[in-house]
Amino acid sequence: MDPLTRQEALQVLSALGIELPPQTKLPDTALLSRIDIALKSSQELPDILPSPSSPTLKISSLADWPTDRLGPVMTAMHRTNMAETYQSAMLKQAGMRTPTFGEVVGNDVFNELRRTVFSLAQTWDQGVPCCVVQDAGRNQAAINVRVLEAKRINDKTPVLVVLYASFTKANLLPGTRWVKEKMPHPTHSCSHPCTHSQLMNINADILEQKLLLYILDANSAYIPSTYKPNRTATEGDFKVSLLFPTGPLSFDALGKLNLDTGCAICGEKSIKKCANCQSVGYCGRECQAKDWSNHKGRCKSLKGGTWRTIKFSLCLPGFEDMFVSNINRLASTTSPSTPIQKPDPNVPPPNIHGNRVFLIKMQFAEIRGTPQDGGPVPHNMMIYDRKRSIDGYFVESASEENKVAFGEFNYEMKMSPRGTPRAAKMYRYAKRVGDWELSVCLDKLPQETIKW
Repeated sequence: MDPLTRQEALQVLSALGIELPPQTKLPDTALLSRIDIALKSSQELPDILPSPSSPTLKISSLADWPTDRLGPVMTAMHRTNMAETYQSAMLKQAGMRTPTFGEVVGNDVFNELRRTVFSLAQTWDQGVPCCVVQDAGRNQAAINVRVLEAKRINDKTPVLVVLYASFTKANLLPGTRWVKEKMPHPTHSCSHPCTHSQLMNINADILEQKLLLYILDANSAYIPSTYKPNRTATEGDFKVSLLFPTGPLSFDALGKLNLDTGCAICGEKSIKKCANCQSVGYCGRECQAKDWSNHKGRCKSLKGGTWRTIKFSLCLPGFEDMFVSNINRLASTTSPSTPIQKPDPNVPPPNIHGNRVFLIKMQFAEIRGTPQDGGPVPHNMMIYDRKRSIDGYFVESASEENKVAFGEFNYEMKMSPRGTPRAAKMYRYAKRVGDWELSVCLDKLPQETIKW
């Protein structure tokens, strides 16, 4: 099967939540590098693999997945986040069909990949190790997969060891022989593993198959050279690989992968910012002129805005010596990926934005816990940018200026023509004006689609 085309790579990146200019001039190698990083993050590989210098898994030293103690493999392979869980709950509340356990909300190529991985785990639990992943018409291409083992990395993380090979019209015969070998033969007796098992079919279009092959080929690097699986007569050219639980990207991963996407038009390295708002970069005047029709709404929205200077802190009063963890809609509900840390209230976060305008989210925080003095939790909003270079609190009682501004932002969020009565969050433009100070545009809505 042919590798991903450039247009397909951009489609995969978009499905992963990584937005690049449609006419980006980033080289193909850079696009594939972002896909590599994103897929590793979606599988939580930085937390699973032994070390970057020795990434292979010693499969022989891993125990089989203990279904009797930890439940079905498919249950442990399921990964989701707060946003997907909320969407499923809203569908159920509206009386619509809700996704079954393990079913992913959304129909893009990445979510289809997640469905396929989950289906392979499900068929293994059902005693069906052999699957054909192919297009609905069954006449273009297919990936033949045999699950060899389900191993335990930890109590929350299984891994499937698989044999696989892809087939197209150009090499159809070997794939057909494998299918025939795995089909039930009630009157024939032989010893190979799949003879008397049912063969499962999983529908996947060509792009979905390409992405599955991409992740299988990448993960084959984690197979030690000493691992020698038992192969049947038709599996001589099959490769060995691993399938890990695969879930949506975290907030931090999306922030890093969407940082510095280059010129807003072509994706080349940006060498200048819009002089008026400093919020978007270009490679030169030609691209800046091309983008003006799209950018002018955002740019002009910053003109005439009311800006307020607010003080922020990394800790709430009374919580200075406590460990904290922030949970957002992209936080996983099925794996412990949200870090717990103890921020230093005396060390300001680095200013990665310089004097440029950037977006922040302002959100009323639901605090679990009690201040050390036993008093009430102060009125506050969480404030953070996409990369969480700023990740702190706007506390009403921090100063007289904060008290006035807090009331204004609360009104803006809930009662102004731009707000809604039950709102708990909003996005605004901001500039860093001090170690612990932000200048925030009070009354101008961002004129762009925000996906975090």
